[in-house]
Amino acid sequence: MYIGERIKYLRKEQGLSQRELAKKADLSNGALWRIESQHGDITLRSLHKVAEALNVSENDLIIGLDYSEKC
Repeated sequence: MYIGERIKYLRKEQGLSQRELAKKADLSNGALWRIESQHGDITLRSLHKVAEALNVSENDLIIGLDYSEKC
């Protein structure tokens, strides 16, 4: 699973829309869409903001946990 896929999975798990997560992470809607759809790279700063907004560590987003096992 790629970083964007992990972000999307966690966002949906927390019941957040892209717009809501983008606002919490202080990103534009377009930037979050590009990250989740893998049409753009994520900067370290954005990675930190998204991780904080989702209450996970940056490592959880980079290395990932097998979130599908939690379903």
